Amino acid sequence: NNNVHAQSHQKAMKLSSLETAPTFITGDVTGKTINLADYKGKKVLLSFYRNVGCPVCNFRFHELQMQAEYFKANNVVVLAVYESTAENMKQYLEGENFYAVMIPNPDERLYRLYALD
Repeated sequence: NNNVHAQSHQKAMKLSSLETAPTFITGDVTGKTINLADYKGKKVLLSFYRNVGCPVCNFRFHELQMQAEYFKANNVVVLAVYESTAENMKQYLEGENFYAVMIPNPDERLYRLYALD
C-alpha cells in the first residue's frame, strides 16, 4: 500500500497507511510517465495546487520545497500537481530544479480522483 497524503490549500484528504491510494498514470511536466503504482511501499506526498501562475500556490510550493532535504533524507517522494498545462508550467519552471515531480493536470482528473474538485 502507498502511504499517500494528498493536500490542497483548500481542503485535504488524508489516507491511512492501511488504505490503498487511488492509483493513476499520468505524465510529468517533461512527458515522463508517472505511475503511482511504481511507488508502492514508499512514502508519497501528493500535493495539489491551482494554476502555476497563482502567487499563493507558488508561495505554498516554495514552503514545501524548503523541506526538500528532509524529504530526501526520509525517502519521501513529492508529487506536485497543478491544474496547468505542461507548456504553461515550463514557462514558470525554466531554469529551476525542484525535488518535487511536477505534474500538469489541466483536465483536473487527479483532483476529481482524490475528491478535491
